Amino acid sequence: MAPLFGTLWATIGPMIKAMNEERVVALLEGRVRGGCVQDEVVLTPIHGTVLEIGAGSGMWVDVLARFTSNVGAAGELHNRKKTDRGITKIYGVEPNPISAKALQKRVNEVGLQDIYQVVPVGIEYVNDPSAWDSEIKPGSIDCIFGILCLCSIPEPEKNINLLYKLLKPGGYWFVNEHVKVMHGGPLLRFYQCRCLS
Repeated sequence: MAPLFGTLWATIGPMIKAMNEERVVALLEGRVRGGCVQDEVVLTPIHGTVLEIGAGSGMWVDVLARFTSNVGAAGELHNRKKTDRGITKIYGVEPNPISAKALQKRVNEVGLQDIYQVVPVGIEYVNDPSAWDSEIKPGSIDCIFGILCLCSIPEPEKNINLLYKLLKPGGYWFVNEHVKVMHGGPLLRFYQCRCLS
């Protein structure tokens, strides 16, 4: 199932990113309240140590790069978007080995290899140093970032609780999710049925 899932996202991912990028950037800038994009910053932008869940093959790495002080793919210094802190460290959780390899390649292409660490295990193992070559300690994450991924994690309630324990007190969760499709093609309904059941 993992290769099929990776192939599906490699195919539809660019279209989904194109449809959602403006809203996701506004979310990370702190310009979304009540699901609506605002003209001004109304909440704290993404910053500090970030945990990206459902990182996949790195579809959002270039967007995250805009919120760091690192040099991006185009070679210029990216603005930190109205916060003097910016992103200082990113952990990208991706348990699919094929996608994790593609993620590392994308991180290198964008120039974030000094601050972006691929975490090649599921959420339930991120704080287990015997499962991978590091660990993420509870209470060490400033912000969690996840786009259209919660439907595909196993045991969502259990894993969401684990994620909350990783946040520092007062930490932020930047999330953009879909709802169950009631209309549309049979492939999308089949995909959601498999993920939501």
